[in-house]
Amino acid sequence: MVRTMLAAFGVALIYSLFAMQAAAGSPDDNRPTLDLTRLGAEWRPVVAVSVASAHIGAERDFQEFNPGGAIGFRSGLGWRRGEWGGEVGYFLNSYDEGSAYAGVWADWPVLALTDRLDLRLGAFFAYAEYPQLVDEAKDFGALTIGDFVPLLAAQASLRLDDRFALVARFGPGISDSDLILGFQAMYFF
Repeated sequence: MVRTMLAAFGVALIYSLFAMQAAAGSPDDNRPTLDLTRLGAEWRPVVAVSVASAHIGAERDFQEFNPGGAIGFRSGLGWRRGEWGGEVGYFLNSYDEGSAYAGVWADWPVLALTDRLDLRLGAFFAYAEYPQLVDEAKDFGALTIGDFVPLLAAQASLRLDDRFALVARFGPGISDSDLILGFQAMYFF
C-alpha cells in the first residue's frame, strides 16, 4: 500500500510540473522551457529551522529531536496562489547523525482558517544524506547518489501573514517505521 501511495504521489507531482511547463509556454516549438518570468515569478528568500520528527509504527527507538537549518527561496506558480521553493540545509537526523539535504516543494492554499492564517497542502522532494539507508533504498528501487537517498513526502503547512509557516512533511518509512513525520518552522522574507 505504501508503494502504491508513493507511486501515485510521484505521478501527481510529475503531472503538476508538466502542467506548469505547459502554462509557461516555450519560446519556440522545438524546445520546451519553463520560463518563470512569464508566470510573474517573484523570488523571495526563506530561512527554515528543522525541529523534530515522529516515527509511526517504529520498530526501534529513533532520535526525534532533529535540530537543523536551511536557506532557500520561494516563488509563485501563477495558478491558484500556488508556490514552489527550494532549500538546502543540514540537520541532525533520526539516526543521531548529521545529514545534508537539497530539496524542492510546492503547495497551494486549501483553507483560510482566519483572515491571517491559511492551511496549505503540497509535496516535497529531496535528496538527503543517509549512509545507513543507501542499501535499503537501492533494494526498494530508488536512485541513490553516493550517500544521498531520495525523499518524497506530502507537505502540510499553517501559513501566518505570508511571513511564517509551521510545516509538517510526512512520507513512508523504508523498513524501521511505517510513516515518518518531519517538522519545520519557516520564515519568508
